[in-house]
Amino acid sequence: MRQYLIADSGGSKTDWCFIDFNKKKTFFTTESYHPSNFNDLFLDEQKKKWESNKHMFDSELIFFGAGCLNIEGKNQVEHILFSIGFKNIKVKSDLFGAGLALYGNKIGHIAILGTGSVFFTWNQNEVQNIKGGYGHLIGDEGSGFYFGKLVFDAFVEGSLSSEQLKVFESVVDVSSIKGMIEKKKHKFILGEISLKLSKYSSLFKNFHTKNIDLFCQKYVDSNHVQKISVIGSYGYYNQEIIRSVFIDFNYRLHKIVRSPIELIVNEIVF
Repeated sequence: MRQYLIADSGGSKTDWCFIDFNKKKTFFTTESYHPSNFNDLFLDEQKKKWESNKHMFDSELIFFGAGCLNIEGKNQVEHILFSIGFKNIKVKSDLFGAGLALYGNKIGHIAILGTGSVFFTWNQNEVQNIKGGYGHLIGDEGSGFYFGKLVFDAFVEGSLSSEQLKVFESVVDVSSIKGMIEKKKHKFILGEISLKLSKYSSLFKNFHTKNIDLFCQKYVDSNHVQKISVIGSYGYYNQEIIRSVFIDFNYRLHKIVRSPIELIVNEIVF
């Protein structure tokens, strides 16, 4: 029996599962290993954080990550993991991990609605017909980032209701957002708005509805899709709104999960 380390990395965090020689599973979470986060400081910080878990370096690491669909992103992730100390590494896209988790060797349609968003078809261990996933500079409708963008734009335009404005100003540091936007780091700060407003989902329902509606309009082919499985924190915490919007488009919400790590681990045969 070998030791395994399974990772699922999105735009804001990475979920890990270490499986030891006795098949004992240990789950933990770290920062996102998206290629856009990589620099010398990131590498130095990660090397220090892995000091106490060096025994995992000899494991077979199977890494599913956002930003790993193209060869450049995949190579960047492989390089950073090798530099940290891992030796036996397999890197795949997070889309592959989502498909494996939700459908295994079956066929289905999947919407990833997390920090970013993408829609695709999973066809028996193959990712097909990818729509969206263009990144925050172009789109990402249906994501936590885009929800934050919609709300912040409404704040700037003065179109929030009085109650929405009161809540927004009480939980969001507006000056910080403006500063981060000036530094071109608005993807992450706007994405955090959805987390800070998560307790007020019903109050900001109009923005959530518009966000999911735009996702369906732009990325889902209504002529060939009947049911959709959703994966990602933004989708998970707004599933009732998603279910309602899907009904308007004659789609059925099939499955919805926050994080696929446990399902991925269960699908991989050790």
